[in-house]
Amino acid sequence: MSNSKRYASGVVLALWVAMASAEELPHSSILKRYGVTPDQLPAGQPAPEVKEEPAPSRFHVQPEQPWAQVRLGDDKRPDTTGNISIDNAEARERERCQQVRNELSRRGKPLGIFCEPGQGPFPWSH
Repeated sequence: MSNSKRYASGVVLALWVAMASAEELPHSSILKRYGVTPDQLPAGQPAPEVKEEPAPSRFHVQPEQPWAQVRLGDDKRPDTTGNISIDNAEARERERCQQVRNELSRRGKPLGIFCEPGQGPFPWSH
C-alpha cells in the first residue's frame, strides 16, 4: 500500500468513528430522560472556606541596581600592606588621581575617574 492510500484509509476510518460515536449520544438532556427538573436536584454542600496562605516565592526579586554608584569614601585610607615603599607609592598615586579628578571636575569634564583600587573602568584595574 502506498502512503497516500494509507493516509486516505486513516481519514475515512477516523470519519467513520466520529460519525458512529455522534449517533450514540442522546439529543435531549439527561435530566429529561429520567424525568427530573433542575429544581428537584439536591442542594450542593457549601464549599469549605480555604485560608489561602501566600506561597513562598521561588524567585528572589531584588530592586533594580542603580546605573552609577556614588561613593563618598574618598578620604578613607586604603588598607596597608605592611611594606612602606608599596604603601607610599599607593598614597602618591591616590593623591595624583584625586588631583586629576578634581581638576577635571573643575573644568566641567568628569570622566568617571576612580581613585580606589578595584573601582576602575577596566576589569584589570584592581
